[in-house]
Amino acid sequence: MHKTASLALSLALLTLFTLACGGQGGAKSAATVEASHAMDDQVMVETFAVTVTDERQRQSVGNKLISHEAPDGSALQLVELTVRNDHTDAVNLVGRFSLRDDEDRTYAPTPECQFALGASGLSGLKQLNPAQEESGEVCFQVPDDASGLQFGFKGALLKPPVWFDL
Repeated sequence: MHKTASLALSLALLTLFTLACGGQGGAKSAATVEASHAMDDQVMVETFAVTVTDERQRQSVGNKLISHEAPDGSALQLVELTVRNDHTDAVNLVGRFSLRDDEDRTYAPTPECQFALGASGLSGLKQLNPAQEESGEVCFQVPDDASGLQFGFKGALLKPPVWFDL
């Protein structure tokens, strides 16, 4: 009996861990069926006030010294947003940004593109102190055929993102 209970607990923990890390077991994620928000809506995501203010696609970003170009068959999707930390502690933005398309493909920010954005980029490494607000762009590399794009922001890292229609 002890081995059966131990096995059941192990399977439950493994399932919970898989779901927390993004595993979907072939089913649509809960975020897929959730309502999304429009651009220019200020939305409270846990302890963050988030507003997506603009979006655009480019083939390249940067300047003469530092630039990044989208490879053939892809584009750079730029999302401009403002984030305010309403928490009582300083927090960073690592792992909080994502993008998805209407085929439920998800994308992480592209580091080379973020670097090329320079001062206009809102890096995941950015730390926000209490009541601090920052604005900037996040850059994703997406296939040319990506459509129905939505930007995701995670307030809590183990919860699904809140989605904004682009």
